[in-house]
Amino acid sequence: MTKDRAPRPDGPVMLSGTALVLGVIALVAEVLVFIGLALLARDLAGGGLRGTLVMAGVLLVGILAWGWFMAPTSTRRLPVIPRVGICILLGVVVGGVLLLRGWTPWGWIVLAAGLALALAQWAMDRRVRAAHQARTDCFPPAPAGDGDD
Repeated sequence: MTKDRAPRPDGPVMLSGTALVLGVIALVAEVLVFIGLALLARDLAGGGLRGTLVMAGVLLVGILAWGWFMAPTSTRRLPVIPRVGICILLGVVVGGVLLLRGWTPWGWIVLAAGLALALAQWAMDRRVRAAHQARTDCFPPAPAGDGDD
């Protein structure tokens, strides 16, 4: 394999099998947590136009923060332990407050989604690390000064 066609050790890893299933679970859980966050923001703001505007603002801030610090492609992505903690905290707090405010089905859904998201984050991190290691084992970096420059 030529040097320019060899996989980069820091490049993206194609998700398949279990990692793909975990990715889909994480995506669905993220969407459910954001739906719960939107419901809660609108409910706490009193509904109506004001509630809708607050909901839109909270969603915008939440999605931007998620994209900056939690998304797999983010350059500012947090390490796995803080990501797992944030997922648990978000699920428990948003789900718990929804339960307290009478949104019982959504409260349980968001609580479960937050926990599922935390587990998916942790498991996906382990899978991606294993895939990177396997790829590095198959395609070790070229030794320095090999004359192919």
